[in-house]
Amino acid sequence: MFSLAFSLDDTVIIDSKEYRMNLAFDNVLRFTMMLEDNKLTVERKLDLSLEMLIGTKLECSFEMKNEIVTTLINNFIKTNLKEVKPILDANGDPMPLPTQKESYSFKYDSGYIYTSFYHAYGIDLEQERGKLHWLLFNELLRDLPDDTKFKQVISIRERPYSKEKGSNEENKRLRELKQLYALPWQNEEAGEE
Repeated sequence: MFSLAFSLDDTVIIDSKEYRMNLAFDNVLRFTMMLEDNKLTVERKLDLSLEMLIGTKLECSFEMKNEIVTTLINNFIKTNLKEVKPILDANGDPMPLPTQKESYSFKYDSGYIYTSFYHAYGIDLEQERGKLHWLLFNELLRDLPDDTKFKQVISIRERPYSKEKGSNEENKRLRELKQLYALPWQNEEAGEE
């Protein structure tokens, strides 16, 4: 959690050794994209997670790596997301990471996010790579003004269709906007009203 009273602490102690985490927003975004890559095995994802977040491979059991990565996500990366459950099922078997249907995607909305940060804060995210902390990035993202393109697109995606009598034209225009700004998984749900 972000606090003005305390400095951001990016250190973690694993097996009595202290590691400094790389929580620059761009690294965390690459990390989340890596987790979504279905071509990688769970074992490979765990190894890459540790390399990306603490800068090293750890020689320990699969279960220990899973516990460490899950803890790192829950304590340092998740913001207003639900707590990430362990990557193992009750039998100890690897499970695919759950996918959440969100109203925005860092992958597909990067342009909207970039221009909105620049418009609202004068921040060039390209210049902030490797510097802007993940928690600060999320605070700024959450509080973007409603007149930014990113917030406008989210508003369109989340806006319900009107059930008022005589709102056919309004719903037709909203349907067009939803199709224009739909995320890939929202195109599959296009028939829902």
